[in-house]
Amino acid sequence: MSGIEICDLPNELITQILRNLSQDDLQNASLTCKLWKNLIESSCRWSLLLYHNNEVDVDEPWIDFMLSTNRKFDTIKLDMIMFMDKNKTLEIFQKHGPSVVNLHLMGSCIDSFIELAKVLKCMPNLKHVIVLETSTTCGVDDVPLLSDLPDLPKLKTLEMLGSEYSIVKCFHKSKLTTMKIFNSYHDYSLNCKPLEEFLKSQEMLTTLAFRSLHQHTSTIFRTKTLNQSMPFNLTHLSLLNLRLQESPNGYNNMLAFMKPHAKTLKVLELGRYFPSFVFEFVFANMTRLETITLMMTEIPKDDSFHERLEEHRNIKNLIFSNSAGYNDETSHFLGDFLKKLPNVNSLTIRDYCGNRELRVMAAGIPKLESLDVYSFNQRLFDGVRFPELKSLRIHQMDEDIDWEDFTQANSRLIELTINQIFDEEFLNHDNMEIIATNLNLQCLRLGESVSADKRFFEIVREKCPDLQILDLHESNVPDEVMDQLKCVRLCDSNAFERMEYSRFWNDYDGRLPYDESDDDDNGWMAGAGMLGPFDPYLMGIDFGYDDVNADNYEDFNAPGWHVDDDEDLYDLDDLGDEY
Repeated sequence: MSGIEICDLPNELITQILRNLSQDDLQNASLTCKLWKNLIESSCRWSLLLYHNNEVDVDEPWIDFMLSTNRKFDTIKLDMIMFMDKNKTLEIFQKHGPSVVNLHLMGSCIDSFIELAKVLKCMPNLKHVIVLETSTTCGVDDVPLLSDLPDLPKLKTLEMLGSEYSIVKCFHKSKLTTMKIFNSYHDYSLNCKPLEEFLKSQEMLTTLAFRSLHQHTSTIFRTKTLNQSMPFNLTHLSLLNLRLQESPNGYNNMLAFMKPHAKTLKVLELGRYFPSFVFEFVFANMTRLETITLMMTEIPKDDSFHERLEEHRNIKNLIFSNSAGYNDETSHFLGDFLKKLPNVNSLTIRDYCGNRELRVMAAGIPKLESLDVYSFNQRLFDGVRFPELKSLRIHQMDEDIDWEDFTQANSRLIELTINQIFDEEFLNHDNMEIIATNLNLQCLRLGESVSADKRFFEIVREKCPDLQILDLHESNVPDEVMDQLKCVRLCDSNAFERMEYSRFWNDYDGRLPYDESDDDDNGWMAGAGMLGPFDPYLMGIDFGYDDVNADNYEDFNAPGWHVDDDEDLYDLDDLGDEY
C-alpha cells in the first residue's frame, strides 16, 4: 500500500476528495495535472458571477474562456445585466445552461422578454430562480408566443423581490410549488395583473408568500380578481406587512382569497396591520393549521375579542417574530391569547424577550417541549420553569446564568443548542459539568467561544452516556485535540449560523449576508435591513456561495466587468489549458 499515490485511486474517490477543497485550493488543484483539471471541471460544482457595469467588447478574452471551459456551473448570478446580443449572454447559457439549477437576477434590466425566454430555454434543469430589484423596459407587445416560452419542468421555486411583476410572463409554462413576492421599496405603483394571470396557471403551487406590499404600490387584493377560483391548494401561506385599502375593503378580498385554502393550510405567517377579524377568521376556519407566526405586539388588545376568539386545538407550533417589550397591556392580553392555543408544544421567539413575557408564556403553554429563543441570560429565565421542556435552542448567550438552578428547573432537557456565546466563561468547564450531570443530554450543539479541550471531552465522555449528536464549531477545538478525534462533526462559521428560526422556509435553508456598511458601492451586500423589520431568514434567500461544499465562485475582472473588492479574483492566465 505504501507505493499507491492519490492518482492511483478511482476517479470517483478523487472527485469526492476534490469536492471538499476550498475555492482557492480547488483553483490551484486544477493546475496540477490534466486528470485533476478534467475531474474538477466535469464533476465539481461551480458558481458563476457575471457583473456588468458598462458595455462589453465581444472579443474580450474571458468570453473565449467561458465558451470553451468544461466547468459545470450549477449556480449563475447575473448582476446588472442587460439582455442584449452584444454581451453574448445567450451564447454563455447555450454552453453552460444544462448544468444550471439556480439562477439569480440582481439589479438587472430586461429589455426583451423574447431574449430572456431564449436564455431560460437553455436551462432545462433549472430549479430555483431569484429576481431581485430587476426592471424591464419591455412594451406590451414584447411577449413571446406560448410556443416560444421555456418549459422548465424542474423549476419549483420563484422568488421576486422589488421587481416588476411582468417578468413572470416568461415562466408561464412552469409548474411551481413555491412562489414568494416581496415588494417594499418602490414609490410607483406596480401592475399586479400579470401576477394574477400567472397564479391562475399554477395548479401545483403549495407555498405562497406576499410580503411588504403597500396599498400605494401594489394593487394586490384591491380587486376581487384573486377571489376567483384558483387551481392550487396552499399548505403554506405568508402574509407579512400587507397594508391594504379599507375602502374598497382589501382585507375582505384577502379573506375571500384565503377561504378556499382554509382546509388545506398547515403553516401561516401574519405580520402587522391586520384587523382583529382576520385573527377570528383564521381561528374559526383554518382547522388543519399546525404552525402560526405572529407579532406579539399585534395581538388585539380587546377583552371582547378574546371572548369571541375560538379555541384552536390543532396548532402545535407558535412563532413570535417580535416581543412585547415593556408593554404591560400586551403582556396581559398575551395570556388571554395563549389560552386559545391549548396544545402548543413548540415556541420560537425571534426577538429579545423580557422576563415578564416569558413568565406569561411558561404559564400559558404548560405542554411546551421545544423552545427557541433569541437571547439567553439569568434575568430572562429567573423564576421561569418549563416542566416538559426537552429541546432548547439559543441564538446568543449574552450574559452568565446559574446553570445549577436552570438545569434543576428544566431537568427533562435532552437537546441543547447554543449558536453564539459572548464569553467562554459563560460555559466553562464547571458549568459544562453541571449541565452534563443534571441533564441526560442526547444532542449538544455549541457555537464559537467554547473551549472544547481535553477536559471538555472528558466531561462529555463521563457524564453524557446517552449523547448521540455532538456538533462543535471547528474554532473551539485545539489542534492537539483535533488530531485525536475519531468521530465528531465540526461546523464552519457559515454552516453553524444556519439555525432554524422559522419552520416556514425549511425548504430553502439560507440567509442574506449581513453588512453594516452604508456604502452603496457594496451593491447587493449593502443594506442589511433590506428585508426589515422581519428577520431575513423568513424569505430564505441565499446569495452567498458555500466554499466548504465546493460551490466555487468564478468571476472575471475584465474591462466593463468587475466584482466587489472583497471577492477573490482569478488571473485569466491561470485558467488556461497549458500544463
